[in-house]
Amino acid sequence: MADITSEIAPRTPAPPADGLLASTRGARLDVSATTTIRGGRFPAGCLDDYVYIPVAVPEGVGELQVTCDYGPDEDNFLNIGIFGPEGHELGNDAGFRGWSHGGRRGRRRLLISESRATPGYLAGPITAGTWHIALNPHSIGSDGLDWTLVVTMLNLPPGRAFVPMLATSVINEIPGWYRGDLHLHTEHSDGAQTPAEVSARAVLSGLDFIVPTDHNTISAQQHWGGVDRPGLLVLCGEEVTTPAGHWGAVGIGPGVWIDFRYRPGDAHLRRFVDRVRGAGGIAIANHPERRVHKGCAWEFDASEMDAVEVWNGAWTRSDEEALRLWDGLLRAGRRLVAVGGSDSHHVDQPIGHPQTVVGATGLNREAVVAALRAGHAYVAADSRVHLDLGAESDGAAAAMGGRLVTRVDRTVSVTLRVGGVAGNRVTLHTDLGVVHEAVVEHPAAAVLWETVSDASSYVRAEVRDARGEMLAISNPIWIDTAASGADPEH
Repeated sequence: MADITSEIAPRTPAPPADGLLASTRGARLDVSATTTIRGGRFPAGCLDDYVYIPVAVPEGVGELQVTCDYGPDEDNFLNIGIFGPEGHELGNDAGFRGWSHGGRRGRRRLLISESRATPGYLAGPITAGTWHIALNPHSIGSDGLDWTLVVTMLNLPPGRAFVPMLATSVINEIPGWYRGDLHLHTEHSDGAQTPAEVSARAVLSGLDFIVPTDHNTISAQQHWGGVDRPGLLVLCGEEVTTPAGHWGAVGIGPGVWIDFRYRPGDAHLRRFVDRVRGAGGIAIANHPERRVHKGCAWEFDASEMDAVEVWNGAWTRSDEEALRLWDGLLRAGRRLVAVGGSDSHHVDQPIGHPQTVVGATGLNREAVVAALRAGHAYVAADSRVHLDLGAESDGAAAAMGGRLVTRVDRTVSVTLRVGGVAGNRVTLHTDLGVVHEAVVEHPAAAVLWETVSDASSYVRAEVRDARGEMLAISNPIWIDTAASGADPEH
């Protein structure tokens, strides 16, 4: 790859015409700038590479402006990251200053200063040293991808320091069922919606909590506190978008960034899943069977995750396959949780369809994440659908996600309570397959079924309409007899 570097003598730049809003507006300032230009080429087929372009940033720089052109070819799609002088090694949180992903072909423009940053990037001090611009081709046309990178460093006095406005982590501590969307996007990655628009739509959808999961960046976290909606909990999240599958880091602490630059053979997944758990969150394999888009299908070991997104947006064949994948994990004794999310990027993708409903001890980060981790949750098409699954045996009882401990050859009574699904079909599933079916005849109904304790290792429920489209999926109740009472390895 050939690079060309040039420097332009210090000058007072004209206000940019591309909307980057240089910090020179307002009072007259003596401003100088240094521009570095680099160029190169990614040949066709050179995908998922990460190229790091060093940029020497001297003392006194108050703002970085970056423009990258890579041609009009609709097949060319280039991700751009920025790392500060702290470094760009795998997992280097201190160096990470932002990432852009998706939907913006041909040219990218961005800025970072102490007081503001383009969505996807983190405002903060421009420290002198060697910065790196990361280029990552997501797709390349048959003629290859030629790129030109222009980095302009404005010598400006530091602006007013940016103050993050974080969302509250506690709405209430009242036990109940709470509805949320675990997977959606904003303008901070490839979404078309601002945080304010997302929160407004979430409230209209009847949601109690949302988890914005922008691709490979956490910049939106710093703005949710400024668009608070009464009664709406916003949890921190990230869609960790690796070349071999996407996964959700849900409920992590504010400011925690999860790296994505690895593949299955690198053996790094466990390291970052453990980081999510250590930061108070859970790890979810997102749309694991979606094979239409490059890099979406899951190539890692799903059993390393805490949950599987079995329902992503409108119900499709890939969701059926994800459901089958999850059920296969259950049959193998892997106690992963089923969740769903809208994956909404724009107004044509409804927020809260589907939604994950949790039985939590309160509407707060700790309680919601605990309910998700325990599997005390179900996935519903919308806020009209209600479901609760319970089982009893020999004086013991368990709810969704729980463990019913009983003795061999004991009767297990299963009760499924549903609402908002009149006229639709309920099925109960165990490791033997479908074991019971019923049509719901009333707006609120109970479906009863009995089995023998050592006949099945779990029971779960589905509700579908007449066309076979999903309306609700429960998490399982595990049935452990005295002979198999130990928890399977997780």
